[in-house]
Amino acid sequence: MLNSDVINSIPSSERSSNQLIRDCLKLIYPVFTGHQLIRLGAASDGGYLIPNCLSKVTACFSPGVFFQTDFEDDLARIFGIPCHLCDPAHDQPAKFHHLHTFDRISIAYDGQPSSKTLSEWVSEYSPQSGDLILSMDIEGAEYPVFANEPPQFLARFNIITFELHSLYQLHSESFVRDVFIPMFQNLLDLFDIIHVHPNNKTYYANATGIGALTDCLELTLLRKDYRLHEPTPAEIPHKLDSDNVDDSPSAPYPSTSIGQDSTTMTIEHR
Repeated sequence: MLNSDVINSIPSSERSSNQLIRDCLKLIYPVFTGHQLIRLGAASDGGYLIPNCLSKVTACFSPGVFFQTDFEDDLARIFGIPCHLCDPAHDQPAKFHHLHTFDRISIAYDGQPSSKTLSEWVSEYSPQSGDLILSMDIEGAEYPVFANEPPQFLARFNIITFELHSLYQLHSESFVRDVFIPMFQNLLDLFDIIHVHPNNKTYYANATGIGALTDCLELTLLRKDYRLHEPTPAEIPHKLDSDNVDDSPSAPYPSTSIGQDSTTMTIEHR
């Protein structure tokens, strides 16, 4: 089954927590739809793989930039794409391209003066036409963002790259049912997941029969109208993938478990 087909099959009260993890991994297994990937940003943490189809992109929006703007700098420098950045805990980075803007706000749905919803923030800068890129690392707040924003707004983006956090909770049926699945139901109606990279900085466990587990995966999504052909399983790892940090073991995506039914495994947490 391709990833969007898995949604209807999980969760089930009869599944073991190990099988629940396996099913969630199936859901986010990437597909290839015809576009070659390029790497923008740093050679390690802060670099992302995106499809080389940027000719219609008019702006990029990047919530949660911290102090790393290598990805946005490449978009501006190589492709001339304006990038709008925000972060609630840091001021404008010292190294700042002239096509960038910066707001010290959080993206949230709490109604606080210091926060805005993603659609509110984007509406302040968004061009009326053209596609947009979303590059987001907001430490777990991606779940309410993607669960709450309407499809007609999300469809403005042809490319989304984001960091998926809190994966240590995938053993919990309530988390999968109430948090994980609602987010992906909203996304997979519109997008294909075309790249997944485990962040080895957040490596936390080995699962027998699955492999290395990390608390964070970097995902790249492409809107379905950009398909050049029907989806087929993507290459994992991609030749342009690189570890986020050098002082932690590599964490390859546990692709050997995809499609297997065995639930015999143990998890040794670090």
